Amino acid sequence: MSYRIFDAHCDTLTTLGSGENLYDAPRCFNFKQLENYDCFTQVLAIWVDIAADRNCMDEKVQKYINRFYEELEKNPGVVHIKTKKDLEDSKKGINVILGIEGGEAIGTDIANVEKLYNKGVRLVTLTWNNPYVISDTNCITVPNLNGEADYKGGLTHFGKDVVREMNRLGMVIDVSHLSDKGFYDLLEVSNKPFIASHSNSRALCPHARNLTDDMFKELVKKGGVTGINFYHGFIDLQKNEVDATDLIRHIEHFMALGGEKNVGIGTDYDGIDYPPKGFANASFLGNLYEEMLKLNYSEDLVRDIMSRNMERVFCECL
Repeated sequence: MSYRIFDAHCDTLTTLGSGENLYDAPRCFNFKQLENYDCFTQVLAIWVDIAADRNCMDEKVQKYINRFYEELEKNPGVVHIKTKKDLEDSKKGINVILGIEGGEAIGTDIANVEKLYNKGVRLVTLTWNNPYVISDTNCITVPNLNGEADYKGGLTHFGKDVVREMNRLGMVIDVSHLSDKGFYDLLEVSNKPFIASHSNSRALCPHARNLTDDMFKELVKKGGVTGINFYHGFIDLQKNEVDATDLIRHIEHFMALGGEKNVGIGTDYDGIDYPPKGFANASFLGNLYEEMLKLNYSEDLVRDIMSRNMERVFCECL
């Protein structure tokens, strides 16, 4: 069987050492692992942390953008997806989308959104774990943000402007790590669907990084998609090791809420301490295909979950 896979989040790019190559770096994701897939699209995230990098944020972001293009030069067969047409034309091989995990990279100037767009960035996770000028986060809420006197949590006025600008330019908005209030603010502000690139079900695993049933239902109404995260702490708080059965529990829970067209994968490879059993690296993602087929999922449904749902929302946004 030919596999077409779309993974909405991995952190591999920011883990590479100076002598390593995305082709064969000893990580949970590299290009060599993808050679047996019919088509594989990967969002490569540049991770930023305002708490650690406040004084060198621009330099750090530019460093990893440069590294992204250096890796493309070393791997000329890999296609950089920047437009809807690029994605629609991606029938074979390896494709990559440049993303940023942490809207802190935008700084305090709205013009920086377009500057990042012009550098090839097509997805921004609005926050990571530390509140900045866009929004508070799932793990830290604050009474004041960005000097806005009327701030009551969630997106700031500046954050709402960032959302509008991303809509205008054609960038995918990602709510993983965002606070619940920020999520509901985004529903009102965004005129396009958005994704939770690597978030699971809070009903099954009561962690603030996951989506509540109501949030997921609203995501469905908006036409968005959530990517199932492979981190055990977001899958089952009672287990140190999880497997395909545990991943599928989250998929099935979301589908029971009307989300057959709204579930994908966002492995978080190389951003988690270790992957689920049976999924040591990206070369094993086809196992998830096979496990769902064994449960009598239709091949059409499996293809939606593994690639087409994410492809649709990216096509709508780019």
